[in-house]
Amino acid sequence: MAPMKVIIVGGGKIGTSLCRSLLDKGYQIKIIENRQDRIARIKDHLPLDIIIFGSGTDPDLLETNGIRAADVIVALTGDDEVNLVVSDLARHEFGVKCTIARVNNPNNAWLFIQALGVDIAINQTDLIVSLISKEIAQR
Repeated sequence: MAPMKVIIVGGGKIGTSLCRSLLDKGYQIKIIENRQDRIARIKDHLPLDIIIFGSGTDPDLLETNGIRAADVIVALTGDDEVNLVVSDLARHEFGVKCTIARVNNPNNAWLFIQALGVDIAINQTDLIVSLISKEIAQR
């Protein structure tokens, strides 16, 4: 069975950590980041051949880097609008089977729906609140 192909947009702490974890499990990964300072940092932690400098909202960049063959795209930038555009492009322009997007502002969570290209929305505020609430309830 061929390894799953994943494109991660956003090379911050979460994107880099996810990338390392998936690489360790044998996935084929590309990580796209548009900030030179982050590229310089992640080059110390990831193989150079998987790091792409540019915008995850650029259809030409996505196509050049194999989005049509991707099984999953994960939009992890700190900008909800970018994460929505990445998901929408991936789903509606390139037919990616699964899109996962980070919700930064909980007030925007209602936008992260399948009609806008998002299969799975990860709302970090809700996750953290849920985990803390569970810990408090167990005391």
